Amino acid sequence: MPNVQRTGHSLRPARQAMYVRPVPAITEVMSKTIQTPVILLVAALITFAAPWVAWAGDDLLTAWQAAERHDPVFGAAREQMQAGHARQQQGSALLRPQVALTGSAAVVSSDTDTTGAQFQAPGFASSTNAEFRTKVNAGQSAGWALVAQQPLYNAERFASARQLDRQGLLAEARFSVARQDLILRTAHAYFGVLIAQDAIETLQAQREAAARARDVASGKFDEGAAPVTERDEARARFDEISARELTARNELEMKRTEFADLSGLQAERLNRVKPDASFERLAAGSLTEWSERAAQQNPLVQMQELGHAVARDEIDKFRALTSPSVDLVARIADDRLQGNNGFGSTSVTSNVRSIGVQLTIPIYEGGMRSAKRDEAEALARKAGLDVTALRQEVVRQTRAAWLGVSTGIAQIHAHVQALHSARSRLGSTETGNEVGARTMLDLMNAQSDFYQAQRNLSQAKYQLLLNRLRLAATAGTLAEAELREVNAYLLPGALAAAPSR
Repeated sequence: MPNVQRTGHSLRPARQAMYVRPVPAITEVMSKTIQTPVILLVAALITFAAPWVAWAGDDLLTAWQAAERHDPVFGAAREQMQAGHARQQQGSALLRPQVALTGSAAVVSSDTDTTGAQFQAPGFASSTNAEFRTKVNAGQSAGWALVAQQPLYNAERFASARQLDRQGLLAEARFSVARQDLILRTAHAYFGVLIAQDAIETLQAQREAAARARDVASGKFDEGAAPVTERDEARARFDEISARELTARNELEMKRTEFADLSGLQAERLNRVKPDASFERLAAGSLTEWSERAAQQNPLVQMQELGHAVARDEIDKFRALTSPSVDLVARIADDRLQGNNGFGSTSVTSNVRSIGVQLTIPIYEGGMRSAKRDEAEALARKAGLDVTALRQEVVRQTRAAWLGVSTGIAQIHAHVQALHSARSRLGSTETGNEVGARTMLDLMNAQSDFYQAQRNLSQAKYQLLLNRLRLAATAGTLAEAELREVNAYLLPGALAAAPSR
């Protein structure tokens, strides 16, 4: 930030480097004392690398890549997407054969009487009123069964499979939203640190200028060349700026903490926007095209549409609960019962091999199915209305971001002109103060306006870059390419060094 220097009883704006400069070359010093060619070569390499070491800093792309690995919110979204993929696998499983193997072992006591049975055997007379009794006391029963069932027609399963597949797509859309949100949160945290640092640097420059103005006003008052009001006004301005600087430092610490929590990086040296950058390439273009793209491609709208489709699948699922289902069923089973019937040992063996079609027709479940279907229909209608409302909101957000980009470029030009005017006014006010045509308060106001104009220009640049990212997000196109485009406006040598305490 520009500073001011004292010349007698005058205050002149003095140019101060806004960014960290590369370290000076060291080859001249070393060459005078060390003549070894190898060491000279090393010194030359160090000299060549020194500016890059001094200018090393974190840019926006680096911060986003670090946030992808560090941010727990984005990590949770990634895990949720994996859960969505598992839901798609569940949907596919509903349409595949279901195979189950069962085994049983038990102690069985059985007493069975049969009367009125027909009995006929070679060598015996036929009887139509035979009686049989089977009895097993504490017998041992063992058996196993292998059953395979393939749904041929099951509307409820088909609807559930579609629903699970769409839920997987919904998880992917939700992850896309989280990815875009991470880019925006990273950019917001990144530029938030820069804005807070700009505020402190502005206040530091104002405080130093106010301190010099206070000293000049006190000197003039002691000499009887200025009234006491000028001295008191200068002191009051210095104290007020000092108090504001303390508040600004707290804000900077909060912004740095927010950035560190998000990315895991320390926000001590972040690359700033190029001072002479031209933003014409960020022109927004046609609002109509952006709005149409947002209405169709916005991931939030896609999420809501998938949610509507899932709600409709829920209707189909409960409707299908009243429809018949047809399954192909194959069964292999063996059962054996051994025990004592009071007259001797008894052994009963049963072997079953079957394959066939099973028809199931639901009859009545107390009205639960119809009640759930009514609920699903109401929720589906709500989801449809939510899609319409969200699409309208997205179009409004697109318009706001588009206006922010479209007017942002013009605002930057206006702030550049305002800075030139503030600088010219400061020079004129300084000259007027020297000849007595302007008071010390006029000079301090001109200095304050000049520093504020610098800060307003920087904030306009940050806001334009953020709005450009927001515009891409509303259209569903915010990805690494758009972030790189914005990151290109950050100068590696224009570091935001930590303000001194």
